Amino acid sequence: FVSGLSILVRVSVDFHELYGFSLSVVDIDPSFTIGEIARNRQLVLRKLEEEGVLTLNKELTFPELTNRIAVISSPTAAGYEDFCDQLAKNPYGFVFYTRLFPAIMQGERSEPSVIAALEKIYAHKEHFDAVTIIRGGGSSSDLSCFDSYYLATNCAQFPLPVISGIGHERDITVIDIVAHTRAKTPTAVAELLISHASKTAVELMDLQQRLVEKSGLILQSLQDKLGELSRRMIHSSRFFVREELSVVQQLSIILNHQAKRLLQAENHSVAEKSQYIHMASPENILKRGYTLTLKNGKIIKSATELSEDDIIETLFTDGKTESIITKK
Repeated sequence: FVSGLSILVRVSVDFHELYGFSLSVVDIDPSFTIGEIARNRQLVLRKLEEEGVLTLNKELTFPELTNRIAVISSPTAAGYEDFCDQLAKNPYGFVFYTRLFPAIMQGERSEPSVIAALEKIYAHKEHFDAVTIIRGGGSSSDLSCFDSYYLATNCAQFPLPVISGIGHERDITVIDIVAHTRAKTPTAVAELLISHASKTAVELMDLQQRLVEKSGLILQSLQDKLGELSRRMIHSSRFFVREELSVVQQLSIILNHQAKRLLQAENHSVAEKSQYIHMASPENILKRGYTLTLKNGKIIKSATELSEDDIIETLFTDGKTESIITKK
């Protein structure tokens, strides 16, 4: 049981000549405990709403390019491994940069541990696009820390979108409610990020297609207008020929100017989107000071994958080094 949790039990009392009185739990009423959890949950939600912070995180704009993810989880949790594996094996080849901020995800120490992880992320918030809190499933009582007022108010007021993936389909915690987006499981969080990246890529390709089509329509319109004016000039008197020619020249200048402005605006938009995607490439991640560690050509994601005497390769933006693990 979690400290501070109210329970309803049936007990029996015995007396032994040698050992004295003893109290034995005969039965537990789980419905009472679940009801107590629900009541506490409602009290926390009401307090957050009165303070005006309940929906603050949901009101944040989700970045179009969301590939720098701060992860709060236990490093040994299966849910964390599933999350990383799902991102790495996405069918589109998108590159996601994830950084783990380890935290205790169950028990009395979980609340201060998760809050401490949020504080560390806040200190480097400019390096991330979103935060995700993930763990495996568990009983309703195991989720009590995610109904904590102090943890909830930290998440609700966090300056980056928070995605919850606590891994419990039936119970919705306070953190699920105040988070920008809720996913049922860590794998579902990864799928959400992949889907969002795919949507951004489709929008970029659609923007490029619309630019090509719009450019063609503008050029065709110019050709049609010039052709019409040319036909009118042929059948007009010399006086009107001069007048119409002047109009054609002015119209041509105006239309060309408008076409250039439109093309510049569309090209600028495409360039910005392309730059976002370019920044997410492994080469540019290395240029920003990060490194990649490989063992036998495979990227190392966790220290648990290494053993003493292993030979590892570290990639920098300007070269690579080889190292031997001497102590672990």
